[in-house]
Amino acid sequence: MQKAILLIGGTGFIGSQILKQLQETASYSQGSEKEREIIVFTSQSPKNRLENKKIRFIQVDLLNFAETKATLAELKKENLSLETIIQSCQFVNHPLERPWLAEKYSYLGFEPILTSNIIYSLELLGLLDNLNQYIYLSGLGVNEPENQRYPWNKAKLFCEELIKKQNKSSSKFKYTIFRPSWVYGSKDRAMRKFVFLIKLLRIFPMFGSGENKVNPLWVEDLAKIVARSVQEPEAFNQIFEVGSSQLSMNEVVKTIFETLEKRPLIIPQPKFLLKLVAALLQFLPFAPLSPGLIEFVTMKSDLQKPAKELFGQKIHTLRAGLLKSKILF
Repeated sequence: MQKAILLIGGTGFIGSQILKQLQETASYSQGSEKEREIIVFTSQSPKNRLENKKIRFIQVDLLNFAETKATLAELKKENLSLETIIQSCQFVNHPLERPWLAEKYSYLGFEPILTSNIIYSLELLGLLDNLNQYIYLSGLGVNEPENQRYPWNKAKLFCEELIKKQNKSSSKFKYTIFRPSWVYGSKDRAMRKFVFLIKLLRIFPMFGSGENKVNPLWVEDLAKIVARSVQEPEAFNQIFEVGSSQLSMNEVVKTIFETLEKRPLIIPQPKFLLKLVAALLQFLPFAPLSPGLIEFVTMKSDLQKPAKELFGQKIHTLRAGLLKSKILF
């Protein structure tokens, strides 16, 4: 049977980087004895994708159970052995929720449904018997008691528990869960805005006091770690919290200023006032803020003693990552 890896969300900010790293990993290179086909499930049109005989893009609505099951059934007919599944996806315009447009534009209306559709389809089709590893990208801080009120954490914890549950019913099924901190890169929607504001205004309006801690993680570091964890015994049935050195949001912004060789000028903004403004802005077609977004970026999600490397991949400091990612230019 042809072994295959299924990447769910391989055209997004993080997923596209994981796909790139999978292609560069020795076990996926052409001619390798361990060569595997890479299948990418995406909500976007697979047209205009680079042709590669070992990468196949399939457009599928994973929020539709019937369509999800039918798509996986077609793969089963091909006698493919889905050895590994990597799930890295988010709703459109994440992290800014818009549930009044449709539930799929919210945390609780997107990933819990998507994950349930995948797991139950695999179970009904008997594909869980061959699946050896399910890699899931969660988020740092999801298990913090004070964060349980946030929809982000509720959604991620639901998915974690659903995936781990399969391990209890099948000894062959193994999970690997990564809980990354704030992931940034040249195509992200958050750090780029920070850099844009600093370059444009030469000041930064901080959300709240700026004392909340984060561990900024360069997307390429995360992608390499995920790719190297595929079929890695040390990754089986493990949860990894990943991030660079702990920094306050004030320190993050100061690092951006200093890397741009500008004098730091940070102006704290009352959180309640920002949420009031965001409550009005969120309904604009291209809204930059929402009350939920402000809560998201100010919640507790820090890692006090982060590993300096994981699966042989060094984790870059924020300054080094900013320079390597070219996000400043």
